[in-house]
Amino acid sequence: MSVAYIFEIRGFTQEKYDKVIEALNLNLGGKAPAGQILHVAGPMEGGFRVIDVWESEEAKNRFFNEHLNSAFKEVGLELPRYKITFKVHNIMKSLTPVT
Repeated sequence: MSVAYIFEIRGFTQEKYDKVIEALNLNLGGKAPAGQILHVAGPMEGGFRVIDVWESEEAKNRFFNEHLNSAFKEVGLELPRYKITFKVHNIMKSLTPVT
């Protein structure tokens, strides 16, 4: 069953986020992580918010253990804990492009 995770990371900036993504791209060869359905990120008041949807908790755990932890360490940051997690009932893809 698919699962969603919401991270609200106080004090995290777009610059820090971009550094983590750059480290991940090097580690993953520019490919999306196995089992990831959706990744959305953007600023919030006082920090940065990340929403991920994974095919399963096992896929998310594998990615965290094999890639994300080390990417955060490479840029000198500590891996944040997710704020909310829930089982996904439905995912709808819009026909309208988001700009």
